[in-house]
Amino acid sequence: MKVARILFVKLNDLSIFNRLLMSFLLLFLIMAGFGVFAVKQMTALADVTDNLYNHPFRTTNSLLEAKAAVYNNLLILREIIQEYDKTRREPNTGAPGNAERANARIDALHQEAQALDRRYQNYLDLARQSFLGDAKLIQQLDEQNQRWNAYRAETYRVAREHQIELAWKRTYDARNPVFVLINQLNNATDASRSDADNFFGASQAVYKQILVETVVIACAIIIIFLTISLTLARSITKPLLKFRENILGVSEGQFDQQVPFLDLNNELGEI
Repeated sequence: MKVARILFVKLNDLSIFNRLLMSFLLLFLIMAGFGVFAVKQMTALADVTDNLYNHPFRTTNSLLEAKAAVYNNLLILREIIQEYDKTRREPNTGAPGNAERANARIDALHQEAQALDRRYQNYLDLARQSFLGDAKLIQQLDEQNQRWNAYRAETYRVAREHQIELAWKRTYDARNPVFVLINQLNNATDASRSDADNFFGASQAVYKQILVETVVIACAIIIIFLTISLTLARSITKPLLKFRENILGVSEGQFDQQVPFLDLNNELGEI
């Protein structure tokens, strides 16, 4: 209490300019503190958003792209078989130009298939880096893709030997590793989507927490600002109102009034 009384006396002795200066300094420090707090909250929110993108969402997108590459490779395999069928029937048509075009188309399709293989591997590597589920799922995709590549190479060989019916059946055979691979990709994608849902729920919780904390801090700053403003205003206006009462009393002939604020060491005491 004694310390508070001393501080109160010291504050009363401050000049009006110093009171204004001190008030602006306090408000500046409060706003600077709020700015640091806001930056910290925005950084936390940015981290949550970055985690959402770099983990489940990117993984899900990568797995979907890998699945598209596998499915397109299956379609290319069937198209290559059709082109081999054209080269098989060519000797009976008497049109050698068609066979050349078919062979050129086969070469182009093989290059497209190789590009899709690289695309699949690139997206699988991206998924491997950010996948939050069981790592065995990604390992299984690698192993099954190797089986699919071997099965596809054998199917190409069968088609080149003009066993078109057998090659065509192989693409629809239930034992074709590609169907297992697509099913495994679906399972990994579902797991990634589940992770994405969990991450999204966690991010919503963090967002709500940040929102509540920001609102509370903002309300506290507003209250402090109003308290400082009102205290400053009253510290200036209250003495002036007292002076006004005394001056009016003097004008009415009341010369026995006590002169206020003689103990203050500022402009009010001088007045």
